[in-house]
Amino acid sequence: MSFTMRREIDKAREETDLINQLRNIIETRLKMALPEDLASALTDGVVLCHLANHIKPRSVASIHVPSPAVPKLTMARCRRNVDNFIEACRKIGVDEAFLCTTLDVTEGLNGRGLSRLVDTVEDLCRIEEKQRLAKKYTAEESKLDKSNVRKVRGPPTMWDTAVSLVLLSVFLGTVVLLILFPPPN
Repeated sequence: MSFTMRREIDKAREETDLINQLRNIIETRLKMALPEDLASALTDGVVLCHLANHIKPRSVASIHVPSPAVPKLTMARCRRNVDNFIEACRKIGVDEAFLCTTLDVTEGLNGRGLSRLVDTVEDLCRIEEKQRLAKKYTAEESKLDKSNVRKVRGPPTMWDTAVSLVLLSVFLGTVVLLILFPPPN
């Protein structure tokens, strides 16, 4: 087997792995089955917009969807959907380094477009996971009975030390006075 053939096989295997990874992420989040040809299902941007809205509701205000009368969206509407998805990702907090471009998605996810889209979706899901954990943490924190929780403070300040020394000296002075001059019976 030649080097070129081996490289093409490795490239095809890597692309298949990325497609399966992307399919798994989207199907798990949206709880729906995607068609076998994932690239054509994503190029119109509808599923991606739904994914963004799943992670942060109303992050994509308008989604152009195919209708029974016109089952295929125009390229302009596909681009608009993908642009809306990318803008929603920005608002949600996806790092610019991980954002795909409109061309990465609308050109059929060929070449580096697929890996860029996977990076975008993974970062979007990472943000969702952080938000979910933060909500869980704050919900658990609010359930705690505040009266039973001891407040944790930092190291004592100079003021704390001075007040403690004054109180200790008053206490020791009182003990010494009580020993020297006991109260009458």
